[in-house]
Amino acid sequence: MKFFTCFFVFSLLYISSRTFAQGENNNWHFGIGKSISFNTPNASYSSNSSMRSWESSTTVSDAQGNLLFYTMGGRIWDRNGDPMPNSGGLSGNGPVINNQPIGSAAYGVQVIKHPGNAQQYFVFTVDPYEISPPRKLYYHLVDMTLNNGKGDIVPGMKNMVLLSSGISEVLASARAADCNSYWLLVRRDQANNNAYYAYKITAAGIQATPVISNATADDQATIPGTLFNPSGTILYSSGTSSIIRSKFNNMTGVVSDFESIPINPGIFMALSPDQSKLYISAGSAGVRQYNLSLYPNLTAIAGSQASLGPSPVTGESNAGLKSGPDGKLYLTRTLVSQSPFTISTRIDRIEFPNLSGTAATYTIGFAPPDTVSYMGFGSNIVVNTNMDTIAKRRKDTVFCNGANAILHASVPDAGIYIWNTGANSSSLPITTSGTYWVYNYKNCTLTIDSFKVEMVTNMLHLGNDTTLCAGQSMFLDAYAADIDRYLWQDGTIGSGMAITEPGKYYLTTSKKGCIASDTIVVNKVIPFVHIMESDTTICNNTLIDLHAIANLPSSYTWNTGAASTTIRPMQTGRYIVTAHNVCGTQTDSVQVIIKDCNCDIMIPNAFTPNRDGTNDQFMPKFTAGCDLSFYELYIYNRYGQVIFHTKDAQKGWEGTYTKGDYADAGVYMYVLKYRDSNNLKNIQTHSGDILLVR
Repeated sequence: MKFFTCFFVFSLLYISSRTFAQGENNNWHFGIGKSISFNTPNASYSSNSSMRSWESSTTVSDAQGNLLFYTMGGRIWDRNGDPMPNSGGLSGNGPVINNQPIGSAAYGVQVIKHPGNAQQYFVFTVDPYEISPPRKLYYHLVDMTLNNGKGDIVPGMKNMVLLSSGISEVLASARAADCNSYWLLVRRDQANNNAYYAYKITAAGIQATPVISNATADDQATIPGTLFNPSGTILYSSGTSSIIRSKFNNMTGVVSDFESIPINPGIFMALSPDQSKLYISAGSAGVRQYNLSLYPNLTAIAGSQASLGPSPVTGESNAGLKSGPDGKLYLTRTLVSQSPFTISTRIDRIEFPNLSGTAATYTIGFAPPDTVSYMGFGSNIVVNTNMDTIAKRRKDTVFCNGANAILHASVPDAGIYIWNTGANSSSLPITTSGTYWVYNYKNCTLTIDSFKVEMVTNMLHLGNDTTLCAGQSMFLDAYAADIDRYLWQDGTIGSGMAITEPGKYYLTTSKKGCIASDTIVVNKVIPFVHIMESDTTICNNTLIDLHAIANLPSSYTWNTGAASTTIRPMQTGRYIVTAHNVCGTQTDSVQVIIKDCNCDIMIPNAFTPNRDGTNDQFMPKFTAGCDLSFYELYIYNRYGQVIFHTKDAQKGWEGTYTKGDYADAGVYMYVLKYRDSNNLKNIQTHSGDILLVR
């Protein structure tokens, strides 16, 4: 990590004047003496190459497209087509026929420029499956300063064994994340589960200890053809029953996130220039196109299959596929006839490989048929470019009230982020104003984002909803420092507003683009206090409570000295309550009369009904004010017969029978029943003797 930090700082101070490489892959030498040059507006085909390889090869040119050398791994030719002087007896990419390797490893050659010496190239190659185990991984080191500038293998640096067994026919290479180093990706054979071995090549040379990633069960095939996308971060490989998509971490060398696209695999694959289409050479089934822009819907990718080109005839098949520097896709098509036995191989071309289906335009016969058999066009050389630096001036950033105070780098999925705070993620939470910057590093491009951040607080509170008393007014004051604008609900501007009427009042303020708003509801009220009980009279043995209520939150005082909403009168008088609230004071009163309501009774024991005006009736006497709700008086003779009955408390017995006859002097019995209004539940009963005297 320290290396990257220093590298980024250096990049800020110095931006190299070197341009991106353009021509390193402008020449292809492949097959049996074939070549294509892309140094002219229209690609040109030739049959004058010294190349001899059935399947794999690599051609190296300089940035201007000038041919430097080409190789099939077991042989290396200089730009003139002559074998390099020290290239005799090279191992790799056999088998050997007539003392020469024939190049039968499908992806068996990779050339990587030495990061520490711009004149040197590592040539990596493998043994094909035709060679009995142990099949090995070799490398040779070419130095272009040797052989009068035509290049040669450095003495003592050929047939170097990097891995001594268990190799498949598949090599691939990619740029490392530091834009200076490279990765060589090696696929092990099926006996080793087609594991991924990633060797890093740095300025110090080849790191002998690989980064190992295990393949999934479906990512294991006899020849697990492997294809990098241009940035070296996505891999496509031929599995046993599908195409495997995985991710390659060009910082660590780890292969991960394996996904199976449910399509029939093929050894040879190519991507369209815009990486939206995957092309698979399907042998006798022709060429298939798949729409990768449908990712991550793998089923949809499989369903997008389009077959291109003419239907193969018996004995005809497609093999090699390669995307050219001219944006077109080249492919080989071989016809083998049996009677008589003949071989014919031609080169076809897809003109617009970014387009879908037949719009891609399959052209037959870019190169005429030839009576030799070959399969591939060889692999490209991957070349690092100097890091491009893009400085972005970001506009001033304001965060309001701390909400979502997070800065985001402008480059998504960058390999490295470095903030001036020391953080290393794509986003940065912040709490203070200031200047911030971040380095985003992705695909050899350094993007510098800078932020001038101001944390602005704009809080507004008009107060709680309130009540305006009749005849009152209030003033809402919302002044705060540095507010740019005040706007009330009626269009009024200014920090304050006088309120005289009830309603909903709304204010919006703006401070450096930060908006705050608040609402207050003002009600208008005519205050009152009320004693719920009316004027009343009660007996002295009855309790009553007086309850005060008000239409505003209030405190209460009574003329008795009490300070509560409820009191209990204990004597006759006028009871006055006063409510205290925001609107002042309000009063109410009731009159309470307390009287003695006990019904005492006096029952005489004798009377003289002689009509002299004195004691002429037998009648019980109640105390004044006694209120009877029920009254009955019975008089019985000595035989138990009722001789008098009344329900009128004001009517007494005058000593007569029911029919008016005078009763004899003597003793009679009375029964008195009554109920007073203050004791509604119980009927009082009195009985005894009364003496009638004549």
